[in-house]
Amino acid sequence: MTNKLLELPIEDFGKFLSVINKEKDYEFKLDFDTDLISIGKGLGVDEIEELPIEKHKELSKELMEEIVDINQYNKLPNEIRIGSTLYYTSAKKENFSFKTKEFKMIQAILGKPEYVVDFAAIIWREKDGELTQEAIDTRKAIFSNGLKVKHIISYINLFTNHLISDDNS
Repeated sequence: MTNKLLELPIEDFGKFLSVINKEKDYEFKLDFDTDLISIGKGLGVDEIEELPIEKHKELSKELMEEIVDINQYNKLPNEIRIGSTLYYTSAKKENFSFKTKEFKMIQAILGKPEYVVDFAAIIWREKDGELTQEAIDTRKAIFSNGLKVKHIISYINLFTNHLISDDNS
């Protein structure tokens, strides 16, 4: 099975994560699942609500499997092309370490509802790209729909692991 979440634009993935983070705010699990399916599978809420409950459960199960799968995705691309521009991270041969400035900037945006685009704009830069707010804002506009989950998820997982290991030390 192809994991469609890996191909989701990161702006939509940010919305997806926001729904997950607000799960406790939902009165019914069915509504929570419907919102996740809507974003993750690209279906309208009305369309989902017209499905037989068995199909809804099947889509929900598929989505949960995709979530588990992307959390185990471990490719660290170090170069991507969007339009005619190449963007880079400091990853070398599947090895990556956050720079202190990047780490601090990412910690500062974690509380934002849809931090994923900001995260990407911090770690992905042009060859001589800067970490100024203006440069980050420019990249955010480009990355919203041009960057996919597969380009960022391993970096998010790595960052999360750093936070967890810091909490346990």
